[in-house]
Amino acid sequence: MSEHEYTSELNQSEAARQSALIELSVTADSTERLQRVLRTVASDRRRYVLRCFTQKEREVPLGKVATRVAAFEESEPTEVVSKQAIERERTRLHHVDLPKLDDAEFLDYDPQANLVTLPDASSRGPPYFQESLRLSEDE
Repeated sequence: MSEHEYTSELNQSEAARQSALIELSVTADSTERLQRVLRTVASDRRRYVLRCFTQKEREVPLGKVATRVAAFEESEPTEVVSKQAIERERTRLHHVDLPKLDDAEFLDYDPQANLVTLPDASSRGPPYFQESLRLSEDE
């Protein structure tokens, strides 16, 4: 084997090794992202937050989301939920649930404006969840 053939073979081997490392890195990133998304939607309350939106209502103030989640948690109509329950949910949503849903790209949360925005269905969450999160026209 000539020096040139040996060098060429080494370069091909190094390229294959680098390609394998990149593939492993992408796979690890994908696996980590999938695990983060699954942990996010494992919570009943976070799944309910995603149901707080309708086709016509893509931006919802934090207070309205908190009221709806409090009603869900208390199994009561929104009209009779206590202010304490709403405030408790507002705090939890602000500090825990909405940042996790935002991080997993299911919604956008602006804590300064206290506004929760549901992105367009084509960009909401990972593709394998988009079908399950599609909003019905009836809501």
